[in-house]
Amino acid sequence: IKCTAQKAKETLQGKVVNINDKYGVMIISVKRYDGTKEDRQIHYTSDTLILKNNKDISIRRIDEGNEVSVIGQYEDGVFVAETINDITISD
Repeated sequence: IKCTAQKAKETLQGKVVNINDKYGVMIISVKRYDGTKEDRQIHYTSDTLILKNNKDISIRRIDEGNEVSVIGQYEDGVFVAETINDITISD
């Protein structure tokens, strides 16, 4: 039996506080289990899939205050996004 170790994927969900496209960093405010909020730093690359309504979009189409769901994993202490999904409900 051949076994390959894989890192577990995590999902974070929260409101976008800031996006720095120059450095590929997004800050989101995540609600913790006790109801308090915590800012989390998300790193994204050109390989990160960015979606809204199941369609590819540019990171520039995500605004501060939008709700996002991010799937990724920690690499050397940094959360690196595999997928960023803008789940903001617009009128």
